[in-house]
Amino acid sequence: MAYLEPETSPLKTAISLYSTDNRYTDDIHYEGGCPIGSGLLSWSSCMFAMNALPPPPRLFGKKLDWFQVWLQRLEKSSKSFMSSWTNNQLPSPFWKQGSIDENYDKVAIPILAIGGLEDGYTTAAERMARKLNSSSKVIIGPWVHNWPDVSVTGPRIEFLDLCLNWFSYHLKGVHIEEENKCTSWPRLQLFVRNSFKPEDILCSEDGEVGEIGRFVAFDDWEERGRKVADSCKFLSAENCLPVGNEMVRSSTSQETLKISTRCQRMNHLVNRVVNQFNC
Repeated sequence: MAYLEPETSPLKTAISLYSTDNRYTDDIHYEGGCPIGSGLLSWSSCMFAMNALPPPPRLFGKKLDWFQVWLQRLEKSSKSFMSSWTNNQLPSPFWKQGSIDENYDKVAIPILAIGGLEDGYTTAAERMARKLNSSSKVIIGPWVHNWPDVSVTGPRIEFLDLCLNWFSYHLKGVHIEEENKCTSWPRLQLFVRNSFKPEDILCSEDGEVGEIGRFVAFDDWEERGRKVADSCKFLSAENCLPVGNEMVRSSTSQETLKISTRCQRMNHLVNRVVNQFNC
């Protein structure tokens, strides 16, 4: 909505979780031009069934109205998503609809984007940290494709408190936590996981965050992220990295990481100053 109608949309702000900025390169359909076998088929099957579900009867005054809406759903849901997706195997206008990377400048409202390291949309969250407007913030935590307060992998955060903080300011102009204003959050808060043995379980509901990893803060990820992206290196035909170009090193800004002061598992992260982090 903010992208398609930036000038007329009444939308003031948005919180986006595990979303993508490019429906062709970074979604459930294709990866590197190749169909994602598991996601492509399973998601189309799930959507085929969910689109055919009846609407809640309590939303309709007359049973006949409810039945007519359900009938319309059944008729429209009979078209297979797989047919549309497999008939558009190359970048095309079909995928550009809803892909904000066509023009990030059209998103003028503040966005809080949430990404997860164990999710399939992590790269899109990082790009949002580079390209969204200066009022936007991005948090990439150790989470799966689920709410950050119930994710199997942790540490979890008080996600609803986070939303309340964000919406209170951007919709009402009120800071509910003076010591943790959302306007003072760093541009990007990124969870960096410590090394672990392959047999270790990554669930950390009750574990100490320091044993699992840490959040690092970047205030200038728009510029730093571009340098990191430009420094990506690929193996040569001899399975060696190219030499002669020094890898870009990145250190964090002197920023206190604050996500939710009321989250017990995150308390020891509050007031932590991140001194240095190498990408």
